[in-house]
Amino acid sequence: MQNKFKAKFLKILQEAPELDIDPTLERDAAEMSLDDDVSMDDYDVDVEPDPNAVDEIGDAMARQNEQMVGVVDKWSANIDKFINYLNGDQPNSIQSVLGTANPESVLGAIKNQQVKIGRIASDLAALKQAFLTAKKSQ
Repeated sequence: MQNKFKAKFLKILQEAPELDIDPTLERDAAEMSLDDDVSMDDYDVDVEPDPNAVDEIGDAMARQNEQMVGVVDKWSANIDKFINYLNGDQPNSIQSVLGTANPESVLGAIKNQQVKIGRIASDLAALKQAFLTAKKSQ
């Protein structure tokens, strides 16, 4: 999706005059704005990340993804059940019942919805496939 402000922002950045910023002056200005008991070193960002913390974050994300895969599996199973309920070849599926309904009955009056039921079942199958594709990408 293209942000409507992106092109204008990039144009402004490209047309902006080069700024000559002295890092020493910037650091001195920042130090002057701090309280007396606060050091500029407290704000130093040139620190290597702790490998243990990085590993913990990766492990936590892997556990979270495993849980999400379980949720997606449950959703997929429920979608399968509903697809079979709507459009399965069992005699008690909605499609089968409507297909054999007497045209003069209440079910016969809604028999014309079979195409819509088939389309909904197809859309649900596509949704399930999207879930499975997302799960495989992890």
